[in-house]
Amino acid sequence: MAKIISAVRFAILCVLAFDAAAAAAAAEAGPPIATVTYTIRQTGVNAPYYSLAITSMGSASYWSLPNSNQRTGDPYTVQFAVSTATRAKIFQLTQHLHFFRGNFKNTHPNTGSKSLTFAEGSIKNEIFYDSSKNRSINRLTALFQKISATMEFGRRLEGLRAGNPHHLASELEQMERQWKRGHLAEVQAIAPVLRTIASDSAVPETARRYAGNILERTRANESKVSSVRS
Repeated sequence: MAKIISAVRFAILCVLAFDAAAAAAAAEAGPPIATVTYTIRQTGVNAPYYSLAITSMGSASYWSLPNSNQRTGDPYTVQFAVSTATRAKIFQLTQHLHFFRGNFKNTHPNTGSKSLTFAEGSIKNEIFYDSSKNRSINRLTALFQKISATMEFGRRLEGLRAGNPHHLASELEQMERQWKRGHLAEVQAIAPVLRTIASDSAVPETARRYAGNILERTRANESKVSSVRS
């Protein structure tokens, strides 16, 4: 009887050990869906440290800290969906760069303040760089930075609405100007923030009008894209 109990205990321990090993392996594995991530560390800007991840399904997550040196402060996070055009462009450029496999000239792998990562399951390829003469790397970098600029406008707008709504109009005016100049991307991702401002009677009318105008432009752009597809 004792031998049977011991055998049962041994079998249970083996199962537990297998489950623990499987859990550890799963934790070490990358995301099951192909994901491209851009990360940057910089000084003298509103978002000195941020990371932006976009999956092949179109889901995206943005994460930034106000202080990149000490990694302190309250992180700002946003979950959103990127447009089909942006997702396609990111993964086309990533494929053109061989999913970041190999060495790339004109990068600085040891001192790079920027990184591009492709991950899917057990695959993880990374490029570290400060600057590059590779056109595809620069196009990816510029696109990710434009999306980050949009996210940071969203962060500032949320803060101003809560603490200093009289400064919203100037921030929204600047945002509209930057968008017209082509310095922002995926503005529809902060539509919830803009809708809240546009419908808030406690917000000055000028700011509400600016927010409404930007929202109208995002809807017009989405309609234009939909008509082109059809």
